[in-house]
Parts: sequence; structure tokens; C-alpha cells
Amino acid sequence: MKADILILCGGKGSRIKPIIGDIPKCLAPIAGKPFICHLLDQFESQGFGRFIFLLGHKSERIIKYLQDHRPGESEYVYSVEPHPLGAAGAIFNARDLIKSGVYIVVNGDTFCDVDYNKLVLIHRVVNPHSGSEHLYRGVSTGIFVLDKDWLNTAEISVPFYDIGTPEGYNLVKDGFPERKK
Repeated sequence: MKADILILCGGKGSRIKPIIGDIPKCLAPIAGKPFICHLLDQFESQGFGRFIFLLGHKSERIIKYLQDHRPGESEYVYSVEPHPLGAAGAIFNARDLIKSGVYIVVNGDTFCDVDYNKLVLIHRVVNPHSGSEHLYRGVSTGIFVLDKDWLNTAEISVPFYDIGTPEGYNLVKDGFPERKK
């Protein structure tokens, strides 16, 4: 079974509101179509087909857009927060909707041009019991424990775009630089 894709789309988009107005960040136009469509196209082109949208602010607009403009073979499931829960809370809130043993969580305003199938494979090799045993009892809350030496050698080797800020949005509003054809 392919991994479920959880997409965090619950934020208010306060920093980018002066540029995109009153629309949810994931619906911000990039090269003529909403950002979320670029994200979904990327995952669907890699064979993923089940998406769980973790929603909060303006959830009804996101759901309506997807229902009206993204019909097809992919399955869309919606988890709407009763009040702002943060990333970890949104994931926990959606726990009963997750069908796959391994799942991917991405921000609905961030695009990283990677092969997600390889990431899942690496995860399964490194954590061979994932999906069948609970090796870890936590949820990522944005806290990372790293070796300082890693910072000296770390490289971002794939294109990465975050439209959550005016600078990030302006960089890609006409299209992703490496993907323009």
C-alpha cells in the first residue's frame, strides 16, 4: 500500500495576506493554478493517490475548491480542526483517518522537488518495523535533535520553496524556476 499523504493546510497565512489577499495559502496562484495543485500533481505523478488534508482556517474554501476542480482517481479526506491545534495536534486529530502504516506529512505551502517513493523506501529500510510496531511514542512537533558536525556537511540538494512568506511567494508566483519549460 502506498503511503497516505497528510497535507497541513490549517494556517491563517498572516505573513502572505498582503500579497494574496483573503484566500488560503494553499490556494495562492502559482503559474496560473493554485499552489496545492502543483503539490498534488507532484505526488500523483509518483503514484500516490490518497490525501488527507489537515484543515483549519478557511477549510470550507479549500474543500470546495478540491471538490469542484480536482475530481479524479485520487481519494481526498478532510480533517478539520475544531480550533487551532498546531502541526502535531492536527496530525493527532487525523490519526483515525490514516490507513497506511507509513505516511508522509507535508506543509500545504511548501514544495520540495524530491522522489517521495525513495524517502518511504529509506524510511522502511532504516525503520523495518514501522507500520507494525510502535517504536516511537511521539509525534514530530518541529523539534529536531542533530549532531553539530552534520550542520557542517549538510546540503540542500533539491529545490525547496516555501510560499508562506512574501519573499518565497514572489520567487515562484510565475512558476518554479527549475520546473519552467
